[in-house]
Amino acid sequence: MKRVFVVPVFLLAAAFVLPAAVCAQVTKRPSRAAMDSLLNPTLAPNAAKIVRFDKIKENIGLINESDSARTVLFAFRNVSDKPISITRVTTHCGCTAAAYEKGPVAPGASSVIAVRYNPKGRAGTIDTNAFVYTSCSGNKPVAKLTILGVVVDNDEWSHLPCVMGALRLKRTTVSFAGGRTIARIPCANTGCCKPLELKARLLPSYASFSTEPQVLQPGEEGDIVISIDGTTAGTAKRFSLLIDGVEGDISSRTIKVIIE
Repeated sequence: MKRVFVVPVFLLAAAFVLPAAVCAQVTKRPSRAAMDSLLNPTLAPNAAKIVRFDKIKENIGLINESDSARTVLFAFRNVSDKPISITRVTTHCGCTAAAYEKGPVAPGASSVIAVRYNPKGRAGTIDTNAFVYTSCSGNKPVAKLTILGVVVDNDEWSHLPCVMGALRLKRTTVSFAGGRTIARIPCANTGCCKPLELKARLLPSYASFSTEPQVLQPGEEGDIVISIDGTTAGTAKRFSLLIDGVEGDISSRTIKVIIE
């Protein structure tokens, strides 16, 4: 006779509930407070009695994306009554790294932490930190070292983000509102050797197109000037014009005009 094994109902229920609980535990995200404590840990309460830095912040000013990495030296002195060692220096950005002497620093002696910042691909504001941990501060840092500054984009024409071959423009859409009849688009010839003389096609009879200056020399900035005659525009709401005199397909050489 076959034996029949009866599984208690509460065990069957547990078989379904426990995996769900485990899953919930694994996928639980740390709270904002927990993340902040990792990225910006509070200093050890006795930090001032362990080390004293000559400075904890430096502004390196304007640097270019193509510049080599900048190293800032943060000198400190052991103000405690026993030798200390730097156990680690943490940073939370791949652009920043730190170097320091591994051995103990005697009471009253000094040492240096070198924090290196790499600007490559980091255009924008610099505000990066390094946290210093010692053998006398446990799991809390004794100092927060900060590098400030600004990384400048390599592209000298970044203020003209729209590209039409060698022509760069501030925008490719213009709007006429409140009786406005003239619109200007800052532009530049970013080529190295060929002047640009721009013309427009598909202009309606009530619109005109020109550039100032009429011919853009290599490296020269100017304006595209579009004007409309409000008295003859009628009920027109929008149109597109095609720029001639630059390379590119039709879609990349189009300026949209909106009349409100």
